[in-house]
Amino acid sequence: MAAAEIMEDASMDLDHDIVIVGSGFSGIGAAVELQRRGFHDYVILEKADEIGGTWRDATYPGLEVDMPSFIYSYPFAMSAEWDHVYPRGRQLLDYTKATAARFGVEAHVRTGCPVRRSTWDDDEGVWTTELRDGERIRSRVLVSASGLLVDPKLPEIAGIETFAGPVVHTGRWDHDVTLDGKRVGVIGTGASAIQVVPAIVDDVAALSVFQRTPIWLMSKPDAEIPDRLKRLFERLPFLQRLARWALFAVVELTLGPGFIHYKKFPFLVERLERSLVEPMRSQVDDPEIQENLIPDYSFFCKRPSFSNTYYPCFNRDHVELVTDTIEKIEPAGI
Repeated sequence: MAAAEIMEDASMDLDHDIVIVGSGFSGIGAAVELQRRGFHDYVILEKADEIGGTWRDATYPGLEVDMPSFIYSYPFAMSAEWDHVYPRGRQLLDYTKATAARFGVEAHVRTGCPVRRSTWDDDEGVWTTELRDGERIRSRVLVSASGLLVDPKLPEIAGIETFAGPVVHTGRWDHDVTLDGKRVGVIGTGASAIQVVPAIVDDVAALSVFQRTPIWLMSKPDAEIPDRLKRLFERLPFLQRLARWALFAVVELTLGPGFIHYKKFPFLVERLERSLVEPMRSQVDDPEIQENLIPDYSFFCKRPSFSNTYYPCFNRDHVELVTDTIEKIEPAGI
């Protein structure tokens, strides 16, 4: 699409050709691609005071990406400065900001502009985006880049509002809360819990992990990237691009068909699951806990995660895995 294609009627009363809602990873990426295609009259509306999206808001202990940096980065802005194969959250935020500055996207961002609604006028062919303060912005095109998990939600458990201690969501971690020597309960065993538990286990006096559904875990071939390899990527960027496409090929040829066609190859799925259960048993001492950590659904039925440090936490004397259903929360506990 050429830029002129959305400028057919220059007399239209538009504020911008394009409105992008959200300045996270996808919003910044969309802006750079729009510029590359010749679209420069756009605005990015960000409700927070700075850009960054998820990697700005999520700051919990142990936060890191569960995809290698060679994949979880922009193809048009490859970086040779990653410290680990799986980048930490703070470095992703710095990378996002640096990319926005590098491509001049920052000049198009309006921070502190929460969007209330966007409506389409079929007769005019125009989007009207209304901000919380009542301002309306008219555009030909609307790009939604607000993300799926932008607003964290506490679980709907009876009595949660009565708990006497601090209640913290991983999506909005409260760094003023100290966990040293405290009894802590972690509700849920999703991707963020898999990272939080090992990060806090040495600090707390007691840790109860409340598991409703076990999660399939794969080992994480994480490692620090040495400086000489960084410099090699900097001098020969095609090597990093080659690594990127090689990883993409592996993911697309394995996980892609697996999630779509796993029922056609039950013997391969069973072999994969055994290859994950056996290492888990070698890391967890208690046979009963082992059984409770094994999912009763196929690997390809839910999003798996990656960790080398989660399972061994359950060998610690002060850590327990709770699989009973939570009935309610009281001021003193669960």
